[in-house]
Amino acid sequence: MPFGLKNAGATYQRLMNKIFEKQVGKCIEVHVDDMVIKYLALKQHLDHLEEVFGEARKHGMRFYPEKCTFGVIGGKFLGFMLSKRGIEANPDKCRAIIDMASPRNVKDVQQLTGRIAALARFLPIMAESGAGVILEGPNAFAIEQSIRFEFKASNNQAEYEALLAGLRLAKEMGVKRITSWSDSKIVTEQVNDTYQVRDSVMLKYYQEFKKIKAEFEEVCIRYTPRNMNERADRLARLASQRKPGQLQSVVHQEIIQPSIARQECMDIENLSHNWMTPLIRYLTDGNLPEDTASAKKIKAHAAKYLLLGKELYRRGISTPMLKCLDDDQANYVIREIHESICGTHSDGRTMAAKVLSAGYYWPTITQDCHLFVKQYIPCQQHGPHLHQHADTVRHISSPWPFAIWEMDLLGPFLLAKGQCKFLLVTVDYFTKWIEAEPLATITANNVKKFTWKNIITQFGLPHALITDNGFQFTDRRFNKFLEGLHIKHRVTSVEHPQTNGQAETANKVILHELKRRLGSAKGEWAEKLPEILWAYRCTPQTTTKETPFRLTYGTDASRDWGTLIPEGEFRRIG
Repeated sequence: MPFGLKNAGATYQRLMNKIFEKQVGKCIEVHVDDMVIKYLALKQHLDHLEEVFGEARKHGMRFYPEKCTFGVIGGKFLGFMLSKRGIEANPDKCRAIIDMASPRNVKDVQQLTGRIAALARFLPIMAESGAGVILEGPNAFAIEQSIRFEFKASNNQAEYEALLAGLRLAKEMGVKRITSWSDSKIVTEQVNDTYQVRDSVMLKYYQEFKKIKAEFEEVCIRYTPRNMNERADRLARLASQRKPGQLQSVVHQEIIQPSIARQECMDIENLSHNWMTPLIRYLTDGNLPEDTASAKKIKAHAAKYLLLGKELYRRGISTPMLKCLDDDQANYVIREIHESICGTHSDGRTMAAKVLSAGYYWPTITQDCHLFVKQYIPCQQHGPHLHQHADTVRHISSPWPFAIWEMDLLGPFLLAKGQCKFLLVTVDYFTKWIEAEPLATITANNVKKFTWKNIITQFGLPHALITDNGFQFTDRRFNKFLEGLHIKHRVTSVEHPQTNGQAETANKVILHELKRRLGSAKGEWAEKLPEILWAYRCTPQTTTKETPFRLTYGTDASRDWGTLIPEGEFRRIG
């Protein structure tokens, strides 16, 4: 059977495995067209030869004498050099590498890189990864640290490990303020909260960084291009470079496991006495304080509460049961509701209403929410400044939802993604629903597209549209478009701009939220806009006492606030 046939090799292998079923792996190895009868001693070899030849005669198999070699101590098998010392390098293959010509063009370099990558899997030293850390201080003092990872680390993991190792080194040296330069833009933007951390492994590194950062007075992480970070790169390759005139120390460190690898365990918290403790004790075992007045008070209050499993709930008259929280849990819920994607950095009263609608309760909700807002720096920096007394609420006649819309323009802002620098805003009179879209240019055609996409195709034909005297609103083509759909276009007068006050209010909501969320990253306003609109639509309004989402769809939006504190969390009341 010629070996040129496609199935010849497989057929031969199956045949040999069947004939020498008892000998393969024990005294003979068969691969493709080679057979090797192995032994440790000469007498043992003769026994193995007799056994193999016996099986061959039984199946009528014959060997070609000129291709058989007996008593071989070492030699070449399947491209490998075998000897009593084991597998050795093949001289022919070594000679081929030595005689290999240097790369002459891009294709040759690519081929060489591919070969090196293939060899790296079999060379232990090439499979290792490392990082370099340089800690520089005053008086020309520097410490250079070379780190080698004993585990397989991705590029981002290595960057995080280097950052954490540098911070630990600085902490050991007693550093209070530190500026770190990293050549990984992803890691730099993640720790600066510019990029969202989506990967679960990177999230653990991010949390570890935040934990270490809290031990310093100030930590500043900045990005530097790789070509400006040559010294750290050399340390990562276990080589160091010294600056002239510096007192230098090179430290070699081996990291056995990732910084985020720690033993998982159940955290059973021994809680101190809190406002729920007397109620839980009474509902569980009927225990009451010795003081008669306190016992009477607990009995009266206990009628409003219910114990389900290990969780305490407060009964509501027109609301579902509210889960009771202690101080730490309450602070966590306040932060999540105030700062999450559904939060509008609202005042204390609105935030307290959100806490109740999310299904949580503790006795001092309103006071705690007001105190949190007072202590939250972005809210105090960018909060509205009121210089006049509150006026009475004026009645605005809107016969049905989405009958009357107001539209206005904001900008120009800093140039954002997609060359956008303007913001077109529209708000419904009845439900207070806001639609907004970033624009690169303010033209009548863009306003027409926005009206069709964001108003008509979503909420139907409105009765009227109110705008100011901007040229993009008074354009003949835009007015002809509205007339064709029988939409009345009302234009505010220059002497009385308050007619468009609903849109101005929507503008203030968006601007205040942008200031509170963006900080110094002003160019990301277009990316933050969907979060702001979503948070606004899920927030109860002072005038209607309802959220725009509920007035529009008849029910509140589905949010994750109910899962902030997991059900069945184990507590031990002390």
